[in-house]
Formats: sequence, structure tokens, C-alpha cells
Amino acid sequence: MKLHERLSVRGKAVDMNSPQIWVAGHYVNLPESVSGVLEKHMIRRDDESGKSRSSFYHIVDPETLGQSTGLKDKNGEPIFEGDIVKLLHNISFHKAGLYQVIHHWGCLLLHNKDDIVMFSDIVFDTQQHPHESIGEIQANGIKVLEVIGNIHSNPELAQLNEK
Repeated sequence: MKLHERLSVRGKAVDMNSPQIWVAGHYVNLPESVSGVLEKHMIRRDDESGKSRSSFYHIVDPETLGQSTGLKDKNGEPIFEGDIVKLLHNISFHKAGLYQVIHHWGCLLLHNKDDIVMFSDIVFDTQQHPHESIGEIQANGIKVLEVIGNIHSNPELAQLNEK
């Protein structure tokens, strides 16, 4: 995963060019004094080369913004704050099940009604990732996590997480 991908933010586009799609990139907030109209929340999406172009700006709903964890799931899907992930089996004393990715205590965590899991508990679990470096785990994905939705597109999953 490239540096600009690890530092990215995801949000749901609300502009006319790309309504209701999810975009990831760098967050830009234009206050009313700069934009001349209402405050605009935008994501600047990079092209494949990592270069930015003005046509890659998308206005997004600020309620849907989520920071990248810099990690991928078992299918290579990037994991963002607000995602609902499935922990496929127990790790240490953490139970398999649905978790929401949250930002708390200055870090990104997995959370459900019964548990809080730090990503380091999963990444550095030697049974799941024997002899793998953090770089290999970032490149190959976390084998025991699967993104199954997010709290904005799938609110029913967030409710399951709370029961």
C-alpha cells in the first residue's frame, strides 16, 4: 500500500458528477470565506500514478468521512474508520464476530458491545501471521478480517454490532 493510500480518507460523494459513490483520497475543507458559498467538504482523489488533478475533486457528505487504517482485509479491501468488519475467528481473548472500526484514544480500534480490539493485537498475533513483517501484512492483508460493509451504507450491520 502506497503512502498516499495509507493517509487517505473515504467519504460518500454528493456532487453531480459522481452521486452516491465512495471516494478515497486527501480531505480538503474549504470554509465559506474561501469558497464564496457554503462550506465545502471535498476529497481529492489521486490518479493511479499518485498525482492529483482538479477533475478528481469530489464534494462529499462530511458525516460519512472515515480515516484509512493503512491496512487491508483478507480480500485486499482497504479498511476505513466506519467499516463493519468480521473477525473470522478468535484471537487471544477476543471473540470472532462483527466489529466496527472506530477512532478512539487517538488510534483506530475494532469495537463491539463486548470488546475493544487494537489492530496490533491482530497484526502481531504470531499464529495468524507467522514470520510476516508489518510490511508484508500491509501488502497481503489481514487474513482474519473481512470488510462486510460500513455504518453509512449498511446501518443494519451497525445495529447488529450493538446487540
